[in-house]
Formats: sequence, C-alpha cells, structure tokens
Amino acid sequence: MQDVILFGASNRGIIALNALKPQYNIKCFCDNDKSKWGTYVNGVEVVSPDQIKNMNNPKVIITSQYADQITDQLDTMGVNPIMTV
Repeated sequence: MQDVILFGASNRGIIALNALKPQYNIKCFCDNDKSKWGTYVNGVEVVSPDQIKNMNNPKVIITSQYADQITDQLDTMGVNPIMTV
C-alpha cells in the first residue's frame, strides 16, 4: 500500500479518509489551520505544511475545497499532489 498524506483535515478530509483507507496507508493529515496541528482526526495526526515539506518525496492527496490555493502552496514547496478529491 502506498503511503499518502491528506491535505485538508475537515469534513471532506474525513470523507476521503474513509473512502481511501482500503487503497492507501494514510500517514497523516496536513492542514494550514494552526489550531489543528498536533491534534488527531479519526485517529490520524494533523501536521503543519512545514512538516511535509521536510519529508522524503511525500505523496499528497488534496482533500480541501481550497484545492487551487493548496496546489499553488505545494508547488512553492516543491511537492506535487498525486490527486485532488
């Protein structure tokens, strides 16, 4: 199973988590909301974007309504999302 990060720890992220669990190993959520960092959503830790920037070749699935902005943010970080849901 491929390890992935879900970017967006809100309702859409929870729906994606439940739908994608059979296909992927969900390593963590990532979110721009500082109040979510260090918390858990459905047992999955929420981390800051800086944390994924330092990971080796992270595989990111965007699970947010702000997909265009997050895509730009990830591009600036040198991270290419593998899909948007």
